[in-house]
Amino acid sequence: LGLSIGFHPNAFIISMPLILIYSWNLIFNQKTTFKNYLSFGAALTITALLFIYLSFQFDPNFISNYSSYGARLGVLDSFLIKLENLKAFYLKLFYRVSGTYYIPPIKFQLIFFTAVITVSIIKSIFSRFKKDRINIYLLLTLLGLNLGYLIIGRYNQTSIIFILPAAYLIFINMIKNLNPKFRGSLVLILIIILLLNTGFTIIKDSHYNYQDYLHQIAEVVPQEARVLANLNTDYYFENGSLYDYRNLEYLEENKLSFADYINKNKIEYIIYPEEMDFIYNSRPSWNILYGNLYPYYSEMQQFLKQKTKLIKIFSSSTYGMRIVRKIGQKDWSVKIYKVNSAAGSEAVQKAD
Repeated sequence: LGLSIGFHPNAFIISMPLILIYSWNLIFNQKTTFKNYLSFGAALTITALLFIYLSFQFDPNFISNYSSYGARLGVLDSFLIKLENLKAFYLKLFYRVSGTYYIPPIKFQLIFFTAVITVSIIKSIFSRFKKDRINIYLLLTLLGLNLGYLIIGRYNQTSIIFILPAAYLIFINMIKNLNPKFRGSLVLILIIILLLNTGFTIIKDSHYNYQDYLHQIAEVVPQEARVLANLNTDYYFENGSLYDYRNLEYLEENKLSFADYINKNKIEYIIYPEEMDFIYNSRPSWNILYGNLYPYYSEMQQFLKQKTKLIKIFSSSTYGMRIVRKIGQKDWSVKIYKVNSAAGSEAVQKAD
């Protein structure tokens, strides 16, 4: 567990349930000795300090840079703001409100989990938190996960995956003493509902085949070519070939023009989704995706007209648009431009 902190910050979220369970056993059940508790804490602390040390080796300004990055994501917000954002996190999942993350319909699961957890809490209260130790551990797990969300303060939609196993286990634990046939029927009904929900979702939301999308690109762009494109093309190109539109947000900060960026990185092709025009015309609503397009949008359009050749146009209702609520609403166009070789030589002469 301690080592996993070095691979992803979400390891902290996973550690919170264990910390609460250890603390509960130490205080109430005396299942854990104080010595073991200290050993557990020391192991987590030492491994965390190890990775902090390694981080300083890579970046002497690690703390300030990491804090600056975290501040943009809400990590340094006050507790009350984080608490309000936790509520918004679950509401967004319930109503499928998202930017570019696809959120499947999980209304049934969230309602089901709420009911199961409520019954589980009532059951524990009436038993004075003594009879069903597994139930208490599972409730502490849910509490710990949500505390982890609160402390970090960054509510990534994918982190709901930590809640699902614990909630299902609470349900299984709740029905464990029922008649075997009745218990099996309840589990079977739940599985059928989940399968139907998944099946309908796949049929409804599968607008366009991803391999077809990549095949369209492959017809005119080699895998090893350097390209400016969306992240959703990454599985086609070789490592180091793809330059993402998100990088353009930092052009002004690095005193680069759009043309400078293209030439500096020796970009040969530009895969331009209609999404970029939609975001620009809707600004600032979707600036969160690629930053503010305004500083470079006009120059980018001029560059496409004067320094490139349009070699292919195709449409994709899914992959021409990354904003989830707009996916499938129309056939979004994707244009592929080949950068003129003269554009690069002009930039070199300008630099000289």
